[in-house]
Amino acid sequence: MFAQVPVQMVRTCVALALSAALVGCGKHEEAAAPTTTFTGKVVLHDEAGALLPDHSGTVISLYDAPATSTTTDADGSFSLANVAAGAHRLQIYKSVGTVSYGTYYTDEIATTAATYLLPQTVHLGRRLLGPQNYYDITYRSDNANKRLIVSGVRKTTITTDTRALYHRVFLDLPVGYDGGLDLSSFKFSRLYRNNLTTGFSDTIPFSVLTAQNVRPYVTMVVLNDNPRTDSCIAPFISTFPNGKTVRFARSYPSAGGFTGYTNVTWGR
Repeated sequence: MFAQVPVQMVRTCVALALSAALVGCGKHEEAAAPTTTFTGKVVLHDEAGALLPDHSGTVISLYDAPATSTTTDADGSFSLANVAAGAHRLQIYKSVGTVSYGTYYTDEIATTAATYLLPQTVHLGRRLLGPQNYYDITYRSDNANKRLIVSGVRKTTITTDTRALYHRVFLDLPVGYDGGLDLSSFKFSRLYRNNLTTGFSDTIPFSVLTAQNVRPYVTMVVLNDNPRTDSCIAPFISTFPNGKTVRFARSYPSAGGFTGYTNVTWGR
């Protein structure tokens, strides 16, 4: 025969068991929220597009929380840890003294994965702050040959600069109510190498513009650019026949200085 267990002892044991279960549930509810570690690679180029030997010092941060940041190693790799799982946009930039490599913004990344690897290497190109080469820009819609011709006469402010220079043409991008140009939204963007000693003359077939749904009456911007940059943030003084110049006012992408824009009609 088993000894009879006192009722009070049974009640005490049950209470202790329930208490332990509740404590266990509480611990489960208080578990740390999931986080993501962003990893990737950012490489640096000089003004002419040549790869630099050291890619360290580039800052990677959250666009909406810049204090959450890290920097790249010498090979350009980075790891941004303990980021709350969810949707984020990364801001990638490097600026040292009078030398800037521009700023690159990723698209919004929505992930709950423990680790997220940027699918492509980000390229930033060195730009010297201060005096820049700039151009007088004109355009002509050559309807007979179905092409748009964009020309620039170089106004050299750096007389010793003999590098191969590049520029980027943007077409069909919005001008905001605040006068800012929004480079995060455009229909056409193409990098060109200067092909004249005095500047450049670009030929853009109408078929290319049509394929990219560029409207026949659009805003055009030409930016001084690095041949390997991903950021396209290098506005420079650019004089158009109508004399329009505006200051960048958008935070995506952010930019300082001035750039010119003009309204273009093609194919009409």
